[in-house]
Amino acid sequence: MQEVKVNVVSIIKPRVELVLTWGSEELVAAMTDVVYRAYSIEDSLRRVRERPELVVRRITGFLRDGHHSVLEFMGASWLVEGSRAFTHELVRHRVASYWQESQRYVDYTKGGQLRYVLPPSLASEWTGYLGGMSQAYIRLGRDQRPRMPGTYSQTQWPVGFGFR
Repeated sequence: MQEVKVNVVSIIKPRVELVLTWGSEELVAAMTDVVYRAYSIEDSLRRVRERPELVVRRITGFLRDGHHSVLEFMGASWLVEGSRAFTHELVRHRVASYWQESQRYVDYTKGGQLRYVLPPSLASEWTGYLGGMSQAYIRLGRDQRPRMPGTYSQTQWPVGFGFR
């Protein structure tokens, strides 16, 4: 039986997409009026919009005094596409909430190509190796994921950061 070789390797560039943001400096500054001065949220938001210097003064004061928890009322979510090695470095420091693509449940044989993130200096040198590994993965089935070159495997990675 002759093995049919297909181009199964795709080298990609890392990518980051901002999905959404929440909260604002105005909201954090206005909440100061609500919790310390008994204003309504509507009146508090009006005050900081009319006097933007309040926002700067209050946020600066929170940071100076170490009240960083108020920054949790602001944040952003991104979709990161990069190597699994990169994601493992970030999760060690636990600066955000993460949700990573599963190599257990994603059937990479359905997409036509396995995707890898490589430094440009290694791309031409490693393409043959990754092609062979990818062919073995496709031939043996997705239960063979331990044989995938994990360090450079591409992953989809939703990330949510609170601004604390």
